[in-house]
Amino acid sequence: MAHPGASRRSPIRRAAAAALLAAVFAALLAAASAGCGSGRGVPVGAKLVTEATVKSAFTAPTDGMLYLYRVPSRGARGQLHYSGPILAGQVLVVDPSMNRVTLDGEPLEVVLPGGDVLYQAYFREDESVRKAVQAGESRRQGKETVRELEFKDEPNRASDETPGDP
Repeated sequence: MAHPGASRRSPIRRAAAAALLAAVFAALLAAASAGCGSGRGVPVGAKLVTEATVKSAFTAPTDGMLYLYRVPSRGARGQLHYSGPILAGQVLVVDPSMNRVTLDGEPLEVVLPGGDVLYQAYFREDESVRKAVQAGESRRQGKETVRELEFKDEPNRASDETPGDP
């Protein structure tokens, strides 16, 4: 049985309702894909800068964020393996054959599963990265300085104790 008010709706109202429903669906779909970036942990605005099944490199044109993603294959799910800052001029090298990723020659703490796997590196420009990196370095240097002072002021217990003393 039809809805009681269905017979009173004009074809124009039905078409308008269908168009509105389609627009709402399209807006929800667009919002869902924008919120998830690429749906793989890579944010919207990040651009694919290199792909690697063999050794590949990328030099950052500006300060920004770097995202290393493993493309799904043979039943394995895609996975974000690394995200972190990269400064202008720094060089990322992805070497799947050696299961290694370096940034300016320094290894990153990234595990690359072996096999015939495709890795994609994405880059997103971000001017605030340099300040964050510098602040992190200052904090690390401050902690090292505090540790050095603590050990410098602390007497060497091993030389103060004689064997057999409790």
